[in-house]
Amino acid sequence: MSHSYQRSLQEAEQQLEAARGALARDFAKAISNAGWTPFLRDEHDVIALVSTITTMFEDRAFVDRLHAAADQARQQQPRVGRPKRNPQ
Repeated sequence: MSHSYQRSLQEAEQQLEAARGALARDFAKAISNAGWTPFLRDEHDVIALVSTITTMFEDRAFVDRLHAAADQARQQQPRVGRPKRNPQ
């Protein structure tokens, strides 16, 4: 393997790991900002919540609704980059 290929591979692995970490941080941030978190009394409530969510993800219809809602929210974001040129 060439040195530049190994470096590129290492950089790609670092970017992947950073992306995985970002998702975990996004999840934790969303949970901490949720208005219902004060209702969780202790670790047992949190474990019960995670168990309930795990069960929900076993239902394909729930996952489909989740993805549809996320796709809709994603489409609502403003576009980034140059605007399209108007044909003349």
